[in-house]
Amino acid sequence: MALWIEELIKKIDSKVSNLGIILTDDLARLFEVNVQLLQLDITQFHNIATAPPAIFDIQRYPPAPTTFQYLSYDDNGKASVQTIDANSLYEAIKQLAVTRPVIVRYIINSKQAEAIENTIVALHTDTELYALKPRFPILIISNSYYWKFTDIPTIEPVPTEEDYNTLLQMAKQSYEKAYGLPVKLPSVDVIKGLTLWEAQGVLNLAKKVTPKDIEFDEQVIMNEKKEFFRKLGVELVTPNITMEDVGGMKFLKKYINDYWIAIWKDRDIAKDYGVRPPKGILLFGAPGTGKTWFATALAGTLGRPMIKVDLGDFLSKWVGESEQRTKTLLRYAEIANAVIFFDEFDAIATKRSEGEHEVYRSVKNILLSWMTSQESAIIIGTTNRASDIDEAFLRPGRFDDLFPVLTPTSIDDIAEIVKIHVERVRPIKYREEIDYKYVAKVMIGLRPNEIEKIVNDAKLRAFLERRKLRADDIVSIAKEVKGKVDVKKRLEEEKKLVEQMKSLPNIKVEVIEGIQKEQQSLDSRWV
Repeated sequence: MALWIEELIKKIDSKVSNLGIILTDDLARLFEVNVQLLQLDITQFHNIATAPPAIFDIQRYPPAPTTFQYLSYDDNGKASVQTIDANSLYEAIKQLAVTRPVIVRYIINSKQAEAIENTIVALHTDTELYALKPRFPILIISNSYYWKFTDIPTIEPVPTEEDYNTLLQMAKQSYEKAYGLPVKLPSVDVIKGLTLWEAQGVLNLAKKVTPKDIEFDEQVIMNEKKEFFRKLGVELVTPNITMEDVGGMKFLKKYINDYWIAIWKDRDIAKDYGVRPPKGILLFGAPGTGKTWFATALAGTLGRPMIKVDLGDFLSKWVGESEQRTKTLLRYAEIANAVIFFDEFDAIATKRSEGEHEVYRSVKNILLSWMTSQESAIIIGTTNRASDIDEAFLRPGRFDDLFPVLTPTSIDDIAEIVKIHVERVRPIKYREEIDYKYVAKVMIGLRPNEIEKIVNDAKLRAFLERRKLRADDIVSIAKEVKGKVDVKKRLEEEKKLVEQMKSLPNIKVEVIEGIQKEQQSLDSRWV
């Protein structure tokens, strides 16, 4: 029996319900679920042999407000169209459920859902059905969760790697037969995160037929994936940097390299040792200190896509359907083994209060539950309000690690950041020999986003004058920028932030002490 149907039946039992909802917005999955249900031996519900399942098939809108048409199947599999009074819908399904499992398919729009909502509620709580021995499940196949009943068991079958590989092989066979040419399949990782229905359409769009063979343009696939995510209200990022492109952050980089990357790159071996892969990291720091850059670099190092979520925009944009959008987003992240980056995480993760909006509370609970159970995606959150985060998010198994990301104060760190933006990220071919430590001394107190812009402006100056980039170009622009920044105030505020973090759970004391030692050793003449 498929794992997902086993899980749903367990939920039906544990939640003391007579029915469960199989939910999928994937049209290909919708019909596949139905086929799987008919092939499964659900007559062995609770290990008691019963009659074959009854198929209650709603074909269309009710022809009149007071009637339903549906297909009924007898024991021999013969179908007949039945018309019943809408008021008798509950009794019709109940009568079937007395002797066998019942499958109700397919609820594909809100009008159908509204028409049977009262029936769903009645069946869910029917004590006569619950008292029956044996008790048979009523399984409803729906392409969206139109009902807001939080206590009804639901399951959402999602594509596995095997499902994606099967889809690719089906595409290969289909195109070889249609064109008589060999087919070069794309990597299965390229289509992960899409539903099977979406993947099928994207593969057809991305195929390139040549006289020799059929190939698939992976860039077309990625562009289509980005569009799917854009409609969801988030941004899909294909990382083009790695941890080698992260300057400074030496305490954070060492810890991530020694633990996170080591575990994830040898996950199977770690599993044999009983080591749980790390799931989440929360980064504390002001805007511009390099948190997004770090998250992108981690995703690039692990070879994963990154889903970037601005929670403030995401939640306000989808008021009224935030819960479903959140579930869809998290499902995609898990399927795609993505790094999901929550910018301004405090928009949803603040401490709970009586006046909290119901939508925010619901989304928060969905996130907490998902973070506890999943082990495929990596979650990175950012905030500059460490003390406001609900401690439920800071427990082990959710955000495993908490780190401050601060304005770089080490000359070596700043020199490394400048060098990366001169020589690695959009490198400039025409440049003189640059003394990066000389440049870095002028930049103490500036943040990585300011340093990046200064280097870009210096490159632009060299381009406009058609000459080589010089160290003095960077220094002169840096002095102008630094003249507009209260560096002393900025660094004092960050010292207070680091001190506050000492009291938070999961904090790495040795990292905090190392950062504080560096902050205290800063020579004031450079500030």
